[in-house]
Amino acid sequence: MDRADSRITPARDLSPPVQRQLMDRMRGGRPTQARARSYALAAVRETFEETGLVVGAANQDAPPKSRHADWNAYFQQGALPDLSKFRMVARAITPPYRTRRFDTRFFIGDASAILSDMHDTGGASGELLDLHWLTITEARDLELPNITRAVLAEVEARLVEPAKANRRPVPFIYFRGAKPVQDKIAP
Repeated sequence: MDRADSRITPARDLSPPVQRQLMDRMRGGRPTQARARSYALAAVRETFEETGLVVGAANQDAPPKSRHADWNAYFQQGALPDLSKFRMVARAITPPYRTRRFDTRFFIGDASAILSDMHDTGGASGELLDLHWLTITEARDLELPNITRAVLAEVEARLVEPAKANRRPVPFIYFRGAKPVQDKIAP
């Protein structure tokens, strides 16, 4: 999350259940809806920055301005973030023995929220190598971190039973010492 993410106004906000999930056990001060929104806005920005995909709602008006270059580039694509399309599928905190630690939220959204050509990765930042789409089965065959495998399993479970997806608790994986703990965040 960058500071600029908290200053962006979305076309549509997060649904109340997703806001509650994002605020559950929020660290670093009092939980706020603005910070919850910032997590989803960071996902929109990072997706655009790293893959070139524009996720959001079409904007027919003059593009908003930001001090953040990546947000300005996103707005120039004729888009505004539409957070109503996102569902939270997992949260994970990096183990304490890692040099760099992250408290990450994972989202899923419908492909109809992609405004750009989903097969054109020419706008990607170059931060990722060999960018291409995979099925979940193909992804499982790759050498992946355990957390990525856990998130893929959760995404697959939600896709297999879409009628139950919004009632599924969100896995929350963190560590006590070196031992992983898998908790749940209520739907």
